[in-house]
Amino acid sequence: MSQKKNLRRSNGEGTFFQSQGKWRGQFSITKDNKLIRRAFSGNSKLEVYKLGKQWIEAIQQNTSIFSSKNTKIKRPL
Repeated sequence: MSQKKNLRRSNGEGTFFQSQGKWRGQFSITKDNKLIRRAFSGNSKLEVYKLGKQWIEAIQQNTSIFSSKNTKIKRPL
């Protein structure tokens, strides 16, 4: 008898899809009872997965993986 393959990912592994020739991933984590969600894009699924894992680890350790030059802050007019 063949075994069924588990099609579900574990919590924290994110969601991946391909759009316009690029891979996109969305990751979410709960910190201080608030949901934090971030989307990443890259040329390969593995690249997006690694970037998402780095982000999750940085959030858990209260550090940042992004330099201030890459961060855009929108302020109300």
